[in-house]
Amino acid sequence: MFMEDEERERRQKIQAPLIQSDLPDRPDEGAEAKIQIKAQPQNSMDQLKLMLNRELLPEHSWVFQNPEDAKDSPTAQALLELDGICSVQVDGSTLLLYREIPFYSLDEWEPLAKEAGQTLRQHFESGLPLVPPAALETIPPSEEIHSKATAVIEEEINPGIAAHSGVITLNRVEGNRIFLLMGGGCQGCSAASVTLRMGIHRTFHERIPGIGAIYDETDHAAGENPYFS
Repeated sequence: MFMEDEERERRQKIQAPLIQSDLPDRPDEGAEAKIQIKAQPQNSMDQLKLMLNRELLPEHSWVFQNPEDAKDSPTAQALLELDGICSVQVDGSTLLLYREIPFYSLDEWEPLAKEAGQTLRQHFESGLPLVPPAALETIPPSEEIHSKATAVIEEEINPGIAAHSGVITLNRVEGNRIFLLMGGGCQGCSAASVTLRMGIHRTFHERIPGIGAIYDETDHAAGENPYFS
């Protein structure tokens, strides 16, 4: 049993390597003045995670799902114009780019990561907010998000995935962030990330305006017949 747990933990830690870019803001003012960015493609290869040493959006998270959502944010517009990028998620000092069609190798992500890094440098130089204040005012209280998310799961999402023996559980809500657990046929499923992004994310954002990041906290290496093993 111990060896099985150890192997599972090892598998969970396997991730794509970092693509690191340190973009100096004022090179003559030392390391503390640099905009430091670490870019990491996610294992599904349709997402790029950008981690900064500066806050992009304190306290809240936000998702730009299309160019219309980004009409009042020049930075989000520029990111959505990058090769194949279809949505942008920002949470604190982390930004996640979703690509409509996955890349097949890490090398393909590198030039896009550099472009995204340059766009973020220009964002900080502009002094403009990434998410307009008027948009943040639409964020409902976390208690309201919890109530509405529970209803969406029970009335729409779970009935929709029941045919595949899947079940979604709301683990918790923090601010306007939602944390989910995927069970049944969804746990360890090879299509779990697609189901989450293309179906579940879309449903939540349509039904609950103002919600931000949606995170999957499922242990996909566990379960009776996991795909990711």
